[in-house]
Amino acid sequence: MTMNVLFILGNGFDINLGLHTGYQDFYDYYLQTSSEDEEIKKIKRFLERNRYTTWADLEMGLGSYTTEVDSLDQMKKVYCDIGDSLRDYLKKEEESFSVTDEITNAVVSGLLAPHSYLSPGLVEAIDTFRRGKGPYQVDVISFNYTNTLEKVLKSLQRVNSQIQLGFQTSLRYVNHIHMRLEDGDVVMGVNDDSQILNKKLLDDKMRSLLVKPYINQHLQNLNDARCAQLINEADQICLFGVSIGETDLMWWQAIGKRFQKALAEIILFAYDDDNAYRNFDLINKYDEYKAFLFDRMGIEDPSDDQKGRVFVGYKTGIFRVSH
Repeated sequence: MTMNVLFILGNGFDINLGLHTGYQDFYDYYLQTSSEDEEIKKIKRFLERNRYTTWADLEMGLGSYTTEVDSLDQMKKVYCDIGDSLRDYLKKEEESFSVTDEITNAVVSGLLAPHSYLSPGLVEAIDTFRRGKGPYQVDVISFNYTNTLEKVLKSLQRVNSQIQLGFQTSLRYVNHIHMRLEDGDVVMGVNDDSQILNKKLLDDKMRSLLVKPYINQHLQNLNDARCAQLINEADQICLFGVSIGETDLMWWQAIGKRFQKALAEIILFAYDDDNAYRNFDLINKYDEYKAFLFDRMGIEDPSDDQKGRVFVGYKTGIFRVSH
């Protein structure tokens, strides 16, 4: 019986491989780019005041910034300036990325056995879940614009168009839900109408600029349909390097529906800047991350069974290489 393992990869994946693609990295770069345009100066002052820390914060900020403009054209100018600068910055980072044996081994090991990076008790629980299942079909939904994963996988053996990761384990698809740098434009913005605060400017033209599900639907590139299908087929979902932000709420809720319907398991690989090392701190971290994920998935009162099917790995070594 084939087991479908789905990875949801965010910016933390690129950061672990040595790329400087955190929001703060881009923020510093963007503020240093010169412009005499008053609208661009204004958005930079707005970003300085708000001091966002994640990409999801920036996207929510764009929805908030609609209250600072009087027209769609003004918002377009700001959006395009940030988007163009972001593509330029990420292209340089992507071009500087070189694949090493260490990187390849780290990526393949993580895709092959993600649960092995958890504590022994969780490994045992997941091994029990996996027992009797196989072969393993791995798919990836990437929230990144870069092709770093594809670069790493390029040298691996393919059989019938699938990449062989190891015994009875192959990787089928890498899907970029927000498109890739090489596609030209990228999808950046909010989850829905409620996150665009200037209701006077809210129409289909503004949606085509800022509302990500609307953009994917009307581009008809089938990105959203493919990703929804992969979620609906997943037996185990691994979240790594994502902030689980509100601007991608539709995807966390889709995962929640699959989780409730199909008895799927979720592994959340969490990271923050806290120096939590005492036992009670770590236990609280696990509980906090579980509660946060359940909230994003739209599950208000999770049962003991549901709590037992979410596994949290905090600051693990998965996908980690020396820099």
